[in-house]
Amino acid sequence: MAATELAELAARTAQAVGVADSGFPLAVAGGLLMNSQPLQQRLRAELLKRKLQCAIEVVEEPLVGCVRLADKKFAGVLVNWHTCN
Repeated sequence: MAATELAELAARTAQAVGVADSGFPLAVAGGLLMNSQPLQQRLRAELLKRKLQCAIEVVEEPLVGCVRLADKKFAGVLVNWHTCN
């Protein structure tokens, strides 16, 4: 269930920022994901079900994910969270 919900969140976010139809990096962090290969595998499977082509990288420091999102291709992207339901 956790992998399903994480994949759904990633899918909504990718759609909101306009990268759902193209490949994108996905940095994930947190004790459960870092220490559970089965959860990582389930997350990958759930992302594939949603046809998301993303390179998943498990990072020890969550700030690394923030830095990756700061990539120039996301510059100026505005997200209206009310339309992501």
